[in-house]
Amino acid sequence: MVMNASGPISLGGIVTGQSINIEIGNAYNTIVSLNDTSVRALARQTTANSIIIAPTNFYNQYYYYLAPSSTTLPYTYNIISGQGGSDNGGSNSNPYNPIYWNYLAGGYRSGDIYYPTASPYNQVWNTNDTTSLTTLYNDLKTNYPNAFSNVTWISNTGSSQSFKATLNSGYHFYATNYTVGGPFSTQYGGGLTPVSQCFMNPGMEVTFSVTPTTSGVAVSNANGPASAYSLVGAGSSAMTILTNEGMLWQNTTGYGGSIDVVAGITVNGKSSNWRVTVDGVVVLQVVNPEGTYGPYTSNPMGPFTVQPNSCVLMEEWTWGAGASFTNSSIMTGGTFSVGYTVTHV
Repeated sequence: MVMNASGPISLGGIVTGQSINIEIGNAYNTIVSLNDTSVRALARQTTANSIIIAPTNFYNQYYYYLAPSSTTLPYTYNIISGQGGSDNGGSNSNPYNPIYWNYLAGGYRSGDIYYPTASPYNQVWNTNDTTSLTTLYNDLKTNYPNAFSNVTWISNTGSSQSFKATLNSGYHFYATNYTVGGPFSTQYGGGLTPVSQCFMNPGMEVTFSVTPTTSGVAVSNANGPASAYSLVGAGSSAMTILTNEGMLWQNTTGYGGSIDVVAGITVNGKSSNWRVTVDGVVVLQVVNPEGTYGPYTSNPMGPFTVQPNSCVLMEEWTWGAGASFTNSSIMTGGTFSVGYTVTHV
């Protein structure tokens, strides 16, 4: 939790963000004074005889926070899902090559594919093509309803159409926007540069749109720090929805701070690339193009900064998957853990 940025601040009371008692972990009606050690710590005025200016010194302050720990692991998940195989992540190791339109949008894996269920493992909607947007709407609304709720048209007439949907817990998705031009368009051909983004925060409201000049997704608001992310541009957009499979952790502690990630992954085949993302932003990426045979163990990765409601995702890309290596490179087991302790200033 954190104290409000403006407005009244009180020693007691039941209002979170306003009540000092609530912030420092007391009962709302505990007798407390500005000179108490915990109150001074909250105000960041711990020097002897220093003056507390109320309410100014309490604005935006917090008392409890998360500290990284590789030994205290309140969240541990036993990984059981198989990954890799033809069109199942390894086929899209190069995110800049337009040939991979036929495969998974994003390339990395952290769970089983929920949508689409057959190759190509992404749903594409195109600039100036409202029919493809309608197909996506019908799939999310009726055919694959678990990942999104509140799927509602904003406008379904004319040349500019859009609908909104709320991401449900248990799912995340990759959106890839193939924009015209860009630094990789000449190198890889096709005149298009794909840019991918992982969207993962439950409660995130996403707008899917098509206009005569653009297509893509935009986040209008979110339950978490990912509210600024959007992916809209000229060209085509693609999306793949995956289940979390336990490799995604949401910070429901109510506190910000730092955490560690500990993973022990066993694969059948070559496991090349690993990364950790926080609210869709890659904070660690390990790239080993030649691959190493499993198991892969890191103890720990981090520390990584998180906010209340942040989502932390561990992903892998397994080398050797493809049409001639179907299911030869898969994740066969392991654990994914998040380590932290709750401490105070």
